[in-house]
Amino acid sequence: MSELPFLVLDYALQHLLASSLIALVALLLCRTTALSPAARARVLAGALMLCVLGPALFLAQRPGAAAVAVSATASASADSDVPAKATWLPRSIAISQSTATLLVALWFAGVTWQLGRRAKAYLGLHRLIATSVRSRRLERDYRQMLPKGVAIHLCASFGPAVAGTLRPKILLPEQLAATLPDEALRAVLLHEIAHIRRHDPLAHALQKIAEALFWWNPLMRRLGAALDTVREIACDVEASRSCDTPTDYADALLTAIEHLVPLREARLVATLGVSDALQALDQRISGIIEERPKPGPAATFAWVVALLPMYAACMAVAAVAPALTRTMAVTAAAGPATTDVAARPATAAAAEPATTAATETTSGLSGDRYQRSAARASHDYDLGATAASIAYQRRIAQLDGIVSSDVYDERLSQIRQDYDEAMSATQARYTQAITRAAERFESARQPGDAGASPLQE
Repeated sequence: MSELPFLVLDYALQHLLASSLIALVALLLCRTTALSPAARARVLAGALMLCVLGPALFLAQRPGAAAVAVSATASASADSDVPAKATWLPRSIAISQSTATLLVALWFAGVTWQLGRRAKAYLGLHRLIATSVRSRRLERDYRQMLPKGVAIHLCASFGPAVAGTLRPKILLPEQLAATLPDEALRAVLLHEIAHIRRHDPLAHALQKIAEALFWWNPLMRRLGAALDTVREIACDVEASRSCDTPTDYADALLTAIEHLVPLREARLVATLGVSDALQALDQRISGIIEERPKPGPAATFAWVVALLPMYAACMAVAAVAPALTRTMAVTAAAGPATTDVAARPATAAAAEPATTAATETTSGLSGDRYQRSAARASHDYDLGATAASIAYQRRIAQLDGIVSSDVYDERLSQIRQDYDEAMSATQARYTQAITRAAERFESARQPGDAGASPLQE
């Protein structure tokens, strides 16, 4: 479970990078190409889907979602190749376990609040439907237009809108249904029926869930707002095909807007994001007037081709996105050690504590040969520690492809054990060399031994 926050944040990072490219490509396609409103709606819906699912699919193929970043604070000697401050695994962003857990907790808290807010709005809509009155008269008058099983309900001031995903209902304000001319009322019903035939209620609900999950990403809201507008235009275009001319439908739409009463449930409308007749009115009228003949089969699937560059953008992000890694301050028993392990001083005075007693016996005495022997031992220690650190980090990097936490922990434990053994051997050689140099120096100081120094190079 310790890897879960890193997997979640790795997915979030890839989502943020992917959504940046996907949103740019999708919005450019909708602005610069001759796609129909329905095709643009599919492109934007596909972009939202890729933003959510694309990073998850590619993340499963990417190694190193919860790898370890090695942090070393040793200051290397002049002869050492170990980094002086920190060593990070390639293509990684390292954060601590506590930071990752906090970020995921904040994300999930925001998701809970967003979903709770929308659930409250949908409960309010359910209560509104429960208090509405089904209009059998309107259903009889427009039965040739209505899809099978769709009912028309009249409420106090909410609508026009479609409510329900599995069993959709058309909601109309009572005053609007009573005062609107027949042609305008027919245009309103055609628009809502187009939503039902396009399965917009279900698509809209999934869209709002995606926006709630990624409440911290403004690009998701931007794509969602563009999709809401294009969806309305697509329904207007489809509804206008049932009128004599597109301008007839546009006139009827404007008449319906003039008869709309003030909505007491304005907050409910804003929360649910249901159809608002005044939203993007200029774009809707322009889309109706400029509507071209119904596209053929080739043009119908043009949106599929438009999805290809967005998929390519998602693949590109998966290839270059850095992986989040878990920082781990490593000690002498667990990996590249901190102070005094990656580098040794060049004099015996700063040697390992294990040899302090040996060095104290000679610290106040002069002896060039002893100093050279101590420097050589320190240099050899540097080389051994550097080799052990490089081998450790290379083997840690090879853990990137391991997904199973059990296998990962087992391999990591073995790597640490091997490193510890290598450092112990290096330490033993250093201690032995310093002790032997000290013994030779002491032997050289004994009376009668001045002519035969054991510190011969």
